[in-house]
Amino acid sequence: MGYGEVLKGEAARSASGEVEDIRIELCDYSARLKQRGLTSSTGGNVSYRVGGDMWISPTGCVMDELTVEDWVKVNLETGEVYPHRSRPSSEVVMHREIFLARPDVNSIFHSHPAHIIALSLLGIEVKPIGSESPIVFGDRVPLVLYEIPTSPLLAHAVAEYARDYDVMMLENHGLIALGKSNREAYNRTELAEELAKIMCIAYSLGKGEPNWPTQTAFQQYRDWYFNKKLPG
Repeated sequence: MGYGEVLKGEAARSASGEVEDIRIELCDYSARLKQRGLTSSTGGNVSYRVGGDMWISPTGCVMDELTVEDWVKVNLETGEVYPHRSRPSSEVVMHREIFLARPDVNSIFHSHPAHIIALSLLGIEVKPIGSESPIVFGDRVPLVLYEIPTSPLLAHAVAEYARDYDVMMLENHGLIALGKSNREAYNRTELAEELAKIMCIAYSLGKGEPNWPTQTAFQQYRDWYFNKKLPG
């Protein structure tokens, strides 16, 4: 039985079906980041808003080795860290600033997907190609220009983009995905890396610039998807 399956089997649920301790779910989705190649070694960090606080992964952790007791609680208003055996992720300032900028967001996933980083090194943004991503991502997945990792400079830059976008590439660094739930933030992470992989394959074929869909095509698709309206 896999790690995620064990966690699901242990999860205590309330009468409404909600997981009573969100840290169980956080362990599950964090493990997926590592096991599905969306981060490696001790890379990546995850957080979840609970009232006026957040649970965040500890610094230096391996994402598929986390236990319920490993999550560190931080006050969102003050930045105060509640007593714990570990320190919060070194990106704690970035997570806090995003939550303060986006009161509608509950979950933040910061990962290091290889194809996302490869495109970022060339200054190429992920394009919302295919049938799912124009609905999930809108017109673009913006590229946040390089700032020192773990610094307030990066935190401020990402928080500004987070006011308008749910998914952002970080130059030479990785990906930020936001969601109302862990499921939503994780799925956005997985989808963004899949698109980046497709783009890298398309470029590698050596046939010149791929024939990417136009903004008009995206808008026509959204008009059809949401309103069943066809061009003309």
